[in-house]
Amino acid sequence: MVCAIKRFIVGLVAMFTVLPLTALGAAADGMSHVYVPTYDTWELAIEDSQFAMISLVDGKENLIIQASVSSHSLLAGAQAVWFFPIPSRPDDANITIVQTISSLDGYFLSSLARREVDEKFAWVYGSQLYPLLALGMTLGTQTGEYGGRPILSKEIEGTSEGFTGVVISEHVEAFGLSSELISASNSSAIDGYLVEKGLELPQLALELLDGYVGQEYSFVISWISDIDEFKSQSQLQLGYSGYVYRLGVSVTFPATRMYYPLKLTSIYDDQEIPMIIQVLGRANPIRFEDNDEQKLVDAYQCLDPSYYVNEQNAWFFKNELRARNLDMGGISDVEFTIITMTGPSNYLTEDLWIEPEWGLSAAATNLVYHNSWIVILAALVVASVLASVTAGWIVYRPFGPDLMMFAALGFMNLLTFAGMIAAVYVFDIEKNFMNPDTERMVWHRRKDFLFAFTIIFLGFAFALHGIALYALS
Repeated sequence: MVCAIKRFIVGLVAMFTVLPLTALGAAADGMSHVYVPTYDTWELAIEDSQFAMISLVDGKENLIIQASVSSHSLLAGAQAVWFFPIPSRPDDANITIVQTISSLDGYFLSSLARREVDEKFAWVYGSQLYPLLALGMTLGTQTGEYGGRPILSKEIEGTSEGFTGVVISEHVEAFGLSSELISASNSSAIDGYLVEKGLELPQLALELLDGYVGQEYSFVISWISDIDEFKSQSQLQLGYSGYVYRLGVSVTFPATRMYYPLKLTSIYDDQEIPMIIQVLGRANPIRFEDNDEQKLVDAYQCLDPSYYVNEQNAWFFKNELRARNLDMGGISDVEFTIITMTGPSNYLTEDLWIEPEWGLSAAATNLVYHNSWIVILAALVVASVLASVTAGWIVYRPFGPDLMMFAALGFMNLLTFAGMIAAVYVFDIEKNFMNPDTERMVWHRRKDFLFAFTIIFLGFAFALHGIALYALS
């Protein structure tokens, strides 16, 4: 049952990193609303997924949220508006409209570590000079791709304060989209600002916004300002639940740990909105105080074997380029973390904070991947020593075998089974490894010992092989 659930989650991650994310009006974190011309009203958009990319560069977080707009809603003449908070003053942040960006596309680190261990265990079995191959027990890796060349927006000069209690710090336009970075003294001010744009918020939305105002939070507001231009500039693509147009916004703000907004999504009540977040580099989600929300979060450490950084997205990959002394171009072995969240939205009572590090388990997996020979050597030593002691006890039990001497003898198997055979005769184990007070035994038991040793060794090696793969799963 556990394996089936895990396979479903892994499949979900792969599906949502391959397919564009879709919604009736827009799909991005925070709250999304779509205008329904037939009823001349704005309604809460039915989101079915959310996607984001995050990097931490020089003390600043780069957060990219990509959204999808249903082609059906646009054909009906609808408009989409969505917004989300950031933990920063607007003067310290800036926004950019992003048409498309290539997501990271790689392998789960645990799968890579399993493959390394699995392949190198052939050396453990091979130490017995038998034509045995390591069992093919590695897991298939999951990858995802977004594809496309990022095109950035241009900033409209100047800021304004057109609504009481609301400061518009930045305004950008591109591809029929508009985004503004605002701050507000209270939720009513935000409500008035949105009413001017034809959007009316329900009371629950205003109550959620009250949790951010007055705490040095700002808001990113985005909407389709020119539907015709937007449709002409965007490519119609097949999404998760139909044909969609993609759009996105990037915001950069000071941070020592990374942030992703969740609380506003709780307005969707018991609706499940799968969320996929790709964090460049090492990431470890901070545990929530709410156990129900904690159960929704899963993190998968990954490596992208090859990623091309061009001039448009170099800002997002600055740390990786700097580590390789590059300005742009292809980079290999890019570490990133996929964070998924699936479950009822009403459990999202806290925003997500992410430390720029891996947890103990991920760090251990990474160590195994890059130093798999340590695991193989340890398995070879453990299996050899245990096999030697066990075989010595079974074959020579009536003659008082010195098990400590047999344990030391096991290390000779590091020279392969040929070294073990030579040691058995060179050290004369039947004379020197037994209790001198016992009766002298017949010499043919050496062959019995060697036969028992190799059978028991292969059994222990197989068990350690399985344990290693299970621990890395």
